[in-house]
Amino acid sequence: MRQQIERNIFKGNMSELVNTLKQLLELKKPIDEIKTELSHYGWDREEELVQFTSTHAISVLERFKKGELSLIDVEEWANAVESRDDIGFEDSKEDLLKQLIFELANPDITNQITIESAIDWIRKLL
Repeated sequence: MRQQIERNIFKGNMSELVNTLKQLLELKKPIDEIKTELSHYGWDREEELVQFTSTHAISVLERFKKGELSLIDVEEWANAVESRDDIGFEDSKEDLLKQLIFELANPDITNQITIESAIDWIRKLL
């Protein structure tokens, strides 16, 4: 009986984690709020629970382009995605998506995102 209860709690927590990871990928609410929720879970997992796709990336880049997201929002989002072992990458565009996340998360050693570079990335990801 106790094992069943523990399994149900674990499943509930896992379900909540998956939901929070999806909110991160879609940036459905403020990044600070998502990061706070994710801080309740470990980040070092062997299995991928969600998959980051070009659709997610394009959505965030489009919102940046429209002024809905700031440079800091995009950088913090990319850092949060980059730090999660439980986020996989769309197979057909894995290298491109990993490169994008690295560049967005590390503007001090790459290039800071601009509207022009966001447009270029969107073209590459389509």
